[in-house]
Amino acid sequence: MDADALQRFCLEIADPLGLPVLAGVFLLKSAKNAAFINRVVPGAQIPTALIDRLAGAADPQGEGIKIAAEQVSSYCKIAKGVHLMAIKAEESLVQVLSLAEI
Repeated sequence: MDADALQRFCLEIADPLGLPVLAGVFLLKSAKNAAFINRVVPGAQIPTALIDRLAGAADPQGEGIKIAAEQVSSYCKIAKGVHLMAIKAEESLVQVLSLAEI
């Protein structure tokens, strides 16, 4: 969830080796969902600021869609593509891609 780390990885490691990178994007449904991912998914590090953003949102699912769209838009400029993970919320992917202008 760190665009700077993704860019450094692509520039310093993947690109020189000619390796394509797909950035992973979780579609977060709530602050509780984000905290769960941090706890059980190895390597996942959802920043506290994003968890707080979800917690303070009037519509956490809608906020999660906005966050995913922002990440897709940003990461597509760095990596070769994105892998969207929307467990039991696949119907929201169209909205994510639309907001990301993909």
